[in-house]
Amino acid sequence: MRLSRITFLFCSIVGLTGLLIQPSMAAGHKKKMMKKMAPAELVSYEITDGPAIKSINKSLTGKAGDKAAGEKVMVNKKKGNCIACHVITKLKPKAVKSPKKYADMGLIAPPLDGAADRYTEGELRMLVVNAKAAFPDTIMPGFYRADKLTRVMGKFKGKTVVSAQDVEDILAFLVTLK
Repeated sequence: MRLSRITFLFCSIVGLTGLLIQPSMAAGHKKKMMKKMAPAELVSYEITDGPAIKSINKSLTGKAGDKAAGEKVMVNKKKGNCIACHVITKLKPKAVKSPKKYADMGLIAPPLDGAADRYTEGELRMLVVNAKAAFPDTIMPGFYRADKLTRVMGKFKGKTVVSAQDVEDILAFLVTLK
């Protein structure tokens, strides 16, 4: 009987301590998450007609992307996470070596193999920025959009999923997929 009272008291103290500490931990997590989100100010760009779909022909940053950085964004679960929906055969050997990082590649969207053969660089940029401009019925999110979105959690309103440089880095990787 006495042991169960001590156990109850101990569990109560631990539980209360957890409640007191949790808000500060949540605040730290929120700050960390907000840093990962891209800033609200978007780089302006011009949408034109491409050979197959709408296109953004000029770089968003004025500098070339880095394909290694693009791959990292594409597999990052808190950023692009492209492989959640798309298969990229080129990355399958890495998925075997590092299954947590690359996880199971998705089968929801078309494979990205050959994407550079199907679309121009400007069209690929458009698809990353806002796929709905090219394919209105797609479920692919606009990774570089902050407007006309629905059901956005308050802390993410006005923010993009990736930065302008991330878009260029993703593009640098996508153009290697021939």
